[in-house]
Amino acid sequence: MKHPFRIPVQELAGPFITERATQAEREALTRPIKTGQYIQAAAIVLVVLAVVFKILGRYGFGIYLLILASALGMALFAAMYMNISQRKAARVLEQGCDPWRYAALAYEAALAMEKRTQVKQEVREMNCGIQVGSIALALCYMGRWEEGRLLAGRLLNCELTPLEAMNCRSVLVLYCYNRGDFEEMREQLQELRWAAEEIRGSREERYRQRALANGENFAAMAEALEAHDPEKALLLYRGMARAGETPLEQCVRSLNLGRLELQLGYTDQAEEHLRYAAEHGNRLYVADTARELLKTVEKCV
Repeated sequence: MKHPFRIPVQELAGPFITERATQAEREALTRPIKTGQYIQAAAIVLVVLAVVFKILGRYGFGIYLLILASALGMALFAAMYMNISQRKAARVLEQGCDPWRYAALAYEAALAMEKRTQVKQEVREMNCGIQVGSIALALCYMGRWEEGRLLAGRLLNCELTPLEAMNCRSVLVLYCYNRGDFEEMREQLQELRWAAEEIRGSREERYRQRALANGENFAAMAEALEAHDPEKALLLYRGMARAGETPLEQCVRSLNLGRLELQLGYTDQAEEHLRYAAEHGNRLYVADTARELLKTVEKCV
């Protein structure tokens, strides 16, 4: 018996999408997927041929193993190649700092995945759940915080896998921190920890560790801010800098540093960080926020 698709992409995310991907962007998203499917089909043909040749005894056992190994290699390559479109979409946000285009691409990717009936339903559902969660994150980075919270909350009602739930809770932790609701943030962080524990040791381990680290950083910052100790919060935030930060992370960190430095009266440092966020933030909310804060800095000079 076929079960209803548990992530209704258009119903969930459609109302929040204000920009759509262009035809060229859609083609760029689907091309790696289609090519990967052809490679997978070729790998299946190789496996069938290997079995037939083995039954007929046409070739030795070494040739049989070689054909199977080739088929396996093709299947693995196809899986990696099909992820190219997702990596390209992620770069739009992480490198290009454009959450609007990122949301548009994630929406198109989710719609396309929902229609790929040749893929197992549970795989399609999980992929769609992650993409819709990414749209909720993009809404937050646009500055559409309430819409991001609303979409994440609706997504949580869709019987999510632990990976999807962790992704969703990460969005809500970010939302609560930026709204100063630290008690609710801790509750969401605990939910994130529970979801993360269920995927410990999986192939998503690196993503799991990153989500946990970000959550714990928010918790440490919240504790300092609740104690009305901006100096400690500033030291903590400076210590969180790491090598290999993406432009997105650099812009967000620069805005938060600038806010704290402005509060503490370090106007020169604040201006440097806020100007960086304003100039490099592109379409992130941080760019507009930094420009507003720079007006305050100018009044202090």
